[in-house]
Amino acid sequence: MVSANHLLQGGFSVTKVQDAKQLLAGAQTLFKSWQHMGQQAPPDGLAEDDFAEDWEKEHKAVFMFSGCKDDQTSADVTIGNSHVGAMSTAFLNTMRRNPNQSFIQVLQNTRQYLAGTYEQIPQLSVGIKIDLNQPLYL
Repeated sequence: MVSANHLLQGGFSVTKVQDAKQLLAGAQTLFKSWQHMGQQAPPDGLAEDDFAEDWEKEHKAVFMFSGCKDDQTSADVTIGNSHVGAMSTAFLNTMRRNPNQSFIQVLQNTRQYLAGTYEQIPQLSVGIKIDLNQPLYL
């Protein structure tokens, strides 16, 4: 990770501008997570399950592939000169290899792509009741 001290030493360069942007993005993410921490915790006496949305009534068409389980950390990789997510890279490579896959196949193949190299296990969340064996179209 980029340290603020590193950015202040040695003058101006394009690399340092990119490093500063990365440091700022990380700080913004951290501050946003702190801001929302109090809003995510269930009030005393209520279980986390009490906050599950009644998704059957809301009909939200949301499909989310996340990089890892809640108790894990998603890894980053460097490709060329770019820092990208390991799961994003695995997902895109999985889709490039075979664009005609079901939701479940994409999840399984993305997990397989990462297996042995990264500990993270990608997850799939959906906002509506669907057959996950149907094709995923992008």
